[in-house]
Amino acid sequence: MEKRGHVNTYNFKKLTDQIENYYGKTIDYYYTNIFDELVKRGRLSSGETITSNKRFMYNFASMIFKVSPEMSSKIFTDYVMILAKIH
Repeated sequence: MEKRGHVNTYNFKKLTDQIENYYGKTIDYYYTNIFDELVKRGRLSSGETITSNKRFMYNFASMIFKVSPEMSSKIFTDYVMILAKIH
């Protein structure tokens, strides 16, 4: 299978500021809680098996996510989906 694209890593505040300063308005956003999916799959996207230490960390991150998605994202690096209206 051919792979294309890449993932950019941004600070959430800087990204939303950039969207609003240059492109449009942020309408909504949500954090994805990738941690539950990683624990369920047992593998990273690279195919690497998740060690017991990482499984513990992802379970812990998921518990924090249930209390505060933003805090969990800042500590453990989650993904965020942003809906923006472009001018």
